[in-house]
Amino acid sequence: MKKNLILFLFVIWFSRNASGQINCDNVLDDAQSLYNSGKYSECSQALESALKTCGLSKNKKEKAYELLINAGLESDNDAQVSKYFKKFLEGDPLFDINDYEALDEFKLHFKQFEIFPRLTFGLRMQGVAPAFPVQKVYTATPRTNSGNKYTPNDSYYVGGTMEFRFHEKWACTLEFTQTNLSYSRTISSNSWDNGIISADSWLLNYSENMIYTEIPVSIKYYEKAGTIARTSKKKLITTYLQFGINNQFLNSSSSTASLKGYTQDPYTLQYRAKNSGNSQYNTTSMRSSYIASPFAGLGFIVTKGRFALSLDMRYAYSLNSGNDKNSRYAVPELISQYNYIDNDMRISRLEMGLTLYYHFSFKAKTIKQK
Repeated sequence: MKKNLILFLFVIWFSRNASGQINCDNVLDDAQSLYNSGKYSECSQALESALKTCGLSKNKKEKAYELLINAGLESDNDAQVSKYFKKFLEGDPLFDINDYEALDEFKLHFKQFEIFPRLTFGLRMQGVAPAFPVQKVYTATPRTNSGNKYTPNDSYYVGGTMEFRFHEKWACTLEFTQTNLSYSRTISSNSWDNGIISADSWLLNYSENMIYTEIPVSIKYYEKAGTIARTSKKKLITTYLQFGINNQFLNSSSSTASLKGYTQDPYTLQYRAKNSGNSQYNTTSMRSSYIASPFAGLGFIVTKGRFALSLDMRYAYSLNSGNDKNSRYAVPELISQYNYIDNDMRISRLEMGLTLYYHFSFKAKTIKQK
């Protein structure tokens, strides 16, 4: 008797559960039939259950959101309309209302939403014009022109960028790249500068190349809300300001030195020109392993559908010196053979960048009514 009762209860439970199950294959057709019959509440319940349990494809989800919006409009359920309009637009950010036959209320609510990129990835190509302003001059020998003028070399490189829009006008960015900064300088004795030919006359040609891994972190402020064009046929242009800090991590540094001078013949006492040739040194230990460079910039961006192109200009100036003050004498051969010693110098840079973006995800928001 007890077994029969348990079996009877199980059959009742199974029957009820089976009758309440959703036919995922035909759920949209069934929901459309309920909607056409004026059963808006039942239509909404069926679609919400399907969204939770059926694992609908992207296309079917968008159709479900669309039907939920219309069911909400018919039943005056503003909360439902707002909830699924956001999901609908975030899933189909390029939806064009002009190509859609909808209820007038649908079109009216559509105009109450704006959509802007949420997560964006990009590829940034930039040219850098660096400078190396000297803070303090050091000389290895007396009566020496310290060579405090650094002649920089422009560089060009490509890096990746990621942007997260946490507000319609505000975004935070993270970039990653590797760059080379290089310069050349000369150091000479006073007698060389005065054109005197003697054993004390010499000229040092010195060049250095520093390789950095750079991770700039910044905040952007867009002049406009940054909403994308509602159709891929339209474009949106907006300007922005950018403020951040460039984190530069030293990978390696190498230098080349050559010395020109005169040597005296012990028999004729005549002076002959001499050239030491080029010598290369690893100067990584003489450079700061980390440099923090605040920067500010401005630019404009053109958006078309999921893609965007921006042009910007930045200026950065390092907070700490490019050389390690505690390792000024780490390569003694430079001092003993070439009369070279490091000055304290900072690193500044002017950048021009061209970035190609791809908007990966989007955020829809209700427009504040004035």
